[in-house]
Amino acid sequence: FGDWRLQNKFETMGWAGRMGNTAWEYLMVVNTNVSGAKSDRAIEQEIDHKAELQADGTIINTLKITRTHTAKKGDKFTGVKNLDWMRIYVPLGSQFLEAEGFWPPDESLFEEPGDDWIRDEDLEAENNFSRDRKSWTKIYNEDNKTIFANWVQVDPGQSVEVTIKYVLPFSLVSLNNDAVPYALYAQIQPGAKPSDLVSRLVLTDGLRPDWHYPDTLNTGVYGWFVETSLESDKFFAVTVK
Repeated sequence: FGDWRLQNKFETMGWAGRMGNTAWEYLMVVNTNVSGAKSDRAIEQEIDHKAELQADGTIINTLKITRTHTAKKGDKFTGVKNLDWMRIYVPLGSQFLEAEGFWPPDESLFEEPGDDWIRDEDLEAENNFSRDRKSWTKIYNEDNKTIFANWVQVDPGQSVEVTIKYVLPFSLVSLNNDAVPYALYAQIQPGAKPSDLVSRLVLTDGLRPDWHYPDTLNTGVYGWFVETSLESDKFFAVTVK
């Protein structure tokens, strides 16, 4: 807003659509419909997040995202292929391992930029990227996050599942039986339909949850299990020892 008082009010209420920061794990799945009419209205999305603690304290994440197109082919506005440029925001420094299920469009469909085109500063970070040659996933950093980006296509009446594995940039090691924290901050894409979210924290033998937030968080000797609707930002935390 041009009116700073109105902007400050929205910032205070958490309505400004800003990406948050956390010292621990972060997750936001951002979808951009390209030439898919209004098919986003017919897409149901499920996010399955699993964080597995390894014997050396590192954490390997497996993220499965299922997108189901509920429209019928030919339905007005929605009955066309949903072509989605998906960006997965994770903690800065996360190490990409592998991905499958992505489906890039044919390169002949992309227009080459002309010499007279002006570079957009907001998109400049995407020019400094690496690429996984097997899945063609684009990897780059932006806004204190690491981003994994790729194309997802799903036809009316069909479902598609993409899977991505990566290592978090921090470890979970308890020394002298001291409690150590782990937390997940999951944000919803501003303006998007809610996604179904399942999150599992899988601990190694010998480590047990000592404290958790919120009080309703389902924890056990294994870690935690969360099943919720991501209709708003969510935060889950434990200490383990």
